This record gives sequence, structure tokens and C-alpha cells, in this order.
Amino acid sequence: MVLNLDAWFDKKSETSGTDGRTNRASRNRAAICKALLDLIKETAALPSAMEIAARSGTATRSIFRHFTDMDALYNEAGFELQQHVAPLFSNSITATELAPQIAQLIDFRIKVYSFIRPYQIVLQSIRFKSSYAKTRHDRQVLMFRTQIEDILKAHDICDFYRLESLDLLFSFSTWLRLYVDQKLDDEQIRSILLQNTKSILNLK
Repeated sequence: MVLNLDAWFDKKSETSGTDGRTNRASRNRAAICKALLDLIKETAALPSAMEIAARSGTATRSIFRHFTDMDALYNEAGFELQQHVAPLFSNSITATELAPQIAQLIDFRIKVYSFIRPYQIVLQSIRFKSSYAKTRHDRQVLMFRTQIEDILKAHDICDFYRLESLDLLFSFSTWLRLYVDQKLDDEQIRSILLQNTKSILNLK
């Protein structure tokens, strides 16, 4: 099963020219993006422009000289993050039978959610004030939902109840509640998701 990564992953912003000034600008852009991602990873919170500038070794005004607005920065930083996320999607579901597909799906979600947790928390926190964040969130929800839908359709068991139940069960919000609020480890989360899925799908 191949996920349509283009539905979630963005394109990198284009910069033209190869002279020294352009190379220096590219390095500054990369440093600013790295600073944003590093700060989010450390705090699971959106840093201010001043914090990003301090971490990247640039002036605050440089951020808005290199990026037209914060959404442009989020987009480019998001692209850089995706280079690390994309390999997690490779061969995530290779089984053809329903039960092993579900097991692989659960492992895949736990692995991906564990990696993107701080970035996803920030994405959700700003999606109502950032058009970039809202678009990314909506596309991600659709991509993950389609992953479940494709499995159910392949086994001719895709009805409203099963799809909506599994979409909720395998959501980032559910995983976050189990991992953070209920303080469960991966094995406990895996067991809960699997047992609930078996009940929903009437699996042995």
C-alpha cells in the first residue's frame, strides 16, 4: 500500500542565483528554519521571532527579509522537517491480509506520531490563525483517513461506523491522550488500539 505523500508534503521554496550573496542568504534561511524546528522540538511551543533570531545567530529583521511572512517560514521549515519524516512512510504497510495490515498500521501511527509530536502540537495550536497550518492540518487528516479507508475498502468492509470509529481511534489526538495524559508506553498503546480495532472489525 502506497501513501500519496504529495497530499501532505510541500514543495521547497525556490531561490534563484548562485552568487555569494545568494549563497549567504540560503545559509541564513537554512539557519532560521533549523532554529525554528530545534526550538519547537525542545519546547513543543511556537517560538517568537526574537527567539528564532537568537538561536539562528541572525537579526530579527533578517527573518522578514528572507521570508515574506511567518507562513512562508513555516512552509520552508515544514519542507525541511519532511525530509526526516518521509522515510518513516516507506513500506509502512506491506501486508495483504487484514489483521497484519492493522498491526502494521498501528505500528506506523505510533512511530510517526512519536516523531512529529512537538511539531504537531504547534501545528494544531496555530491552525486557526495560520493559513499554512490549517492547510497542512487538513491535508494530513485527509491523508491518514484515506489510509484507513483504503484498507477497509480493500476488504469490502468500509462502512460509516467502521471508518469513523477507526479514524478517531488512530488519530493523533487519541495517541496524544494515551501517551501524555494517561502516560502509557508504546506497548500499552499498541495493545489498546489493537483490542479496540478487533472489536470494531470483529476480528479474532
